[in-house]
Amino acid sequence: MSVFDTGSPTAPKGCTAVDPRLVNRMRSMVTRRNDEALNARFGISYNTWRKLIAGEPVRASLLSRLEERVARIEQENGGEAHPA
Repeated sequence: MSVFDTGSPTAPKGCTAVDPRLVNRMRSMVTRRNDEALNARFGISYNTWRKLIAGEPVRASLLSRLEERVARIEQENGGEAHPA
């Protein structure tokens, strides 16, 4: 199941709105909010992080990649954001 809406009327062409649940899942996984940490964890820049937490639309391809990374991180950690 996809957590983004490709039919957002306010999103620029090729972009899509981000489901806040995905951002909340990502927030629980973030150790530091800088380019290096965000890139290592999710493969995104700080600027992209700012767009995500502000609820701004991002490229659909980026969002699809993020969904996969977040799911993989959760699976590797046994469903937890941070391993115990």
